[in-house]
Amino acid sequence: MGGSAARPLPGIAGRVEEQAVLSAAIDGAVERRPCAVFVHGEAGVGKTCLVGAVCDRAASNGAAVLWGRCVRFGAIDAPYVALVGALEGWIESADASDRSAVLTAVPEAAELLPSLGGQPTRSMVRLLSVVDGLIQALVSLRPTVLVVDDVQWADPASRDAITYLVAGFRTQRLAVLATYRDTELATGHPMYTWLADLARLPWVSSLRLHRMSQDETEEQLSMLLGRRPDPHLISDVARRSDGNPYLTELLAQGLTAADEGLPAALPAELTSALLAAWHRLSAPSREVMRLLAVGGRPVSVDALAEVAAARGIGPEAVTAALVEATSAGICVGQGGDMSWFRHPLLAEVLNATFVPGEAVPIHVAWAKTLEQRTATGIDELRRVGDLALHYEAAHEPQACLEASLRAVGLARQLKSMPEEALHLGRAVRLWPTVTHREPKPVDRELDLLERLGFICGLVGDPEASLAAWRRSFELVDERNDPLRASGIVREVAFAEWLLAGAAASRSMPRNALSSCVRRFRKVPSWRRHLPSSASAIPGPIHSRLRSATPKTRSGRLIDRGRTKR
Repeated sequence: MGGSAARPLPGIAGRVEEQAVLSAAIDGAVERRPCAVFVHGEAGVGKTCLVGAVCDRAASNGAAVLWGRCVRFGAIDAPYVALVGALEGWIESADASDRSAVLTAVPEAAELLPSLGGQPTRSMVRLLSVVDGLIQALVSLRPTVLVVDDVQWADPASRDAITYLVAGFRTQRLAVLATYRDTELATGHPMYTWLADLARLPWVSSLRLHRMSQDETEEQLSMLLGRRPDPHLISDVARRSDGNPYLTELLAQGLTAADEGLPAALPAELTSALLAAWHRLSAPSREVMRLLAVGGRPVSVDALAEVAAARGIGPEAVTAALVEATSAGICVGQGGDMSWFRHPLLAEVLNATFVPGEAVPIHVAWAKTLEQRTATGIDELRRVGDLALHYEAAHEPQACLEASLRAVGLARQLKSMPEEALHLGRAVRLWPTVTHREPKPVDRELDLLERLGFICGLVGDPEASLAAWRRSFELVDERNDPLRASGIVREVAFAEWLLAGAAASRSMPRNALSSCVRRFRKVPSWRRHLPSSASAIPGPIHSRLRSATPKTRSGRLIDRGRTKR
């Protein structure tokens, strides 16, 4: 069985080092070096899948695998439920000779196992020796892996049994693998003391699973969809799942590798999974979490308390809600006094729980709270940008436009072009919907559109750039300002040219040039200088069009950016 650590596990993306650790632990147990490994991480990070894949390989190499799962009970006391389940599962699938040998060696098994008429509610001490006897009898026949999944929900008797087994390690061919959610252990949970006691034993170790990188998420998506997905889809899934493999799997449901992005609506199964822990909170804590979700990003406790006060919720209730949500693995501290959701997708899901109009006063409260604060640098840009979003959701377009324009100015000062493009896009969208006190609002709108077209071209969004330049051409007065109109026509043609390169179509550059000719003919001062159609343009120009590549076109765009105001 040795040497399995060198081969990657089928169906598991990434986790190369973690696979090696677990495989080496099992290989050591085969060589009579028993061990226990506690695999921990947040819900959905892949603990069960990874341990399952390692155990499948061990079983294919002749090891016996006992798999027990702890469950969350309320008032019911169910001793040894995980270990009884593990033994029952092995009895159902074991070789007849192995099963007979183990049950013959431990006749008291009939007192423990329901399939043999047992009742695991009898003397705890006596049943503990039965559990140990059955496992030791099996270990004497073949190497054995005992898995206890979700041990954070284990009953005290099961934890005692695991301690008894691990403390009795000598030269048994036994590996104990336990998984638990370390984000759902409240302060003072008995697991902390139990784990600390076990950690003092030399053959006990822990293995933490972190979220996946974007490369590992890409590998997982390729496995799920059958081939490498579209790069935009990879980026979209990695951003929204935040590297959680279970969320990635749910987001990928119904997708194909050819899809360029995620649909607007989240899958129902994903929504239910995200809301499960939230539903277990108390009613006041659930409401505070909804207020936090409307905030849109990590917020300070003081800011959240101000918004909650506007909704009739006191500061003590806010603190209690954050403590409860953090203990449940829903919230996590973000440094200082900031708090946010462990899975940002939950904020999106909670926002969807509001009926139309219900969240409007909450956005008003957040806008009022943000107006009273100031910051510097990128933090001020984020504050003003958030302010614009809350005003927009509060149906206050004038205030939203003013905040958006302030954000545009801040982004330009900070040379943050993606942020500038984002806020310019909102300002351009809102401009026609509000009343302006400026003497020539169309000129100001054209200024915004031209800047938006230019910035979108630089940040790699040619579609938005082209849309902005086309809208500019619709607004410009070519008779009174032919020079500006000519410049806009040039930019429209250039944006179409860039898209032609992205589309990798040899006919697109000619189409872009034809479009340019048509637009220039609308400018009176240019009409007599133009050919009757694009086909009349000299051949060398078309040759240069065909030889131009997206790389050279984007280079020209950057060159223009160095001199464009």
